[in-house]
Amino acid sequence: FPNKYAYIFNNEKITYSQFYENVKNIIYNLKKLGLNKGDKVAILSRNNLIIPQLFIVASYLDLSIVPLNISISKIDIENQIKKLNIKLIFSWKEYLDTLNLKKIKISNENCYDINSNSKKYKNFNTLLANNNKFQLKLKNNISRKNYLYGLTSGSTSDPKVVIWSQEVKILRSLNAKKIYNLKSTDIILLSTPMYHSISFRLIILPFIIGATCSILENFTKKNWLSSIIDHKVSFSILVSSQVQ
Repeated sequence: FPNKYAYIFNNEKITYSQFYENVKNIIYNLKKLGLNKGDKVAILSRNNLIIPQLFIVASYLDLSIVPLNISISKIDIENQIKKLNIKLIFSWKEYLDTLNLKKIKISNENCYDINSNSKKYKNFNTLLANNNKFQLKLKNNISRKNYLYGLTSGSTSDPKVVIWSQEVKILRSLNAKKIYNLKSTDIILLSTPMYHSISFRLIILPFIIGATCSILENFTKKNWLSSIIDHKVSFSILVSSQVQ
């Protein structure tokens, strides 16, 4: 189903074929940076189409991915980055501009701007440069190493960490498929911020089962209902604050 939509965000849509090409190119260009297995990369942004691609890139390269909570203070975010020894940050420019990069020992060269063409940081689009000779090889093993990091706010200067392996996230997705009787024809709605643990599942689940995921940039009742109607959503998970 190469022409089937994998993810939908606002008026943007990306097919499985386009998704593969983007992931392949990002992997090729990141490999040239000399990252090591287990290195941690952070995401600091509101919901968007780039985040699911980075989740798959990280799994292929055996990197650890750290979605950061944009709603907490910059000091708390800096504490999280320092604690986890982040190597790369993928972020909206306005969030990068608030951070004291020197203090957290991150160079501008290790920060990718994913929403503007600023020359202050690396432009994410450079990672999409195509190399027609490079093809991804099928991986036969599922890693049990640290893959996905969830964090508490860090308000005590010592953020608590919850860690999932690739194996655990895949098993959880397969369990969700079985419990909710999900199929590749389902349209799954992701309405929580992508640093939320529910979103961790809903980012990966559609990709695992070949379904389509509609992503909300931010939750409002109107946005949520509109997405359900417009995209014929058949499955979603809400947090308690969203149903009050």
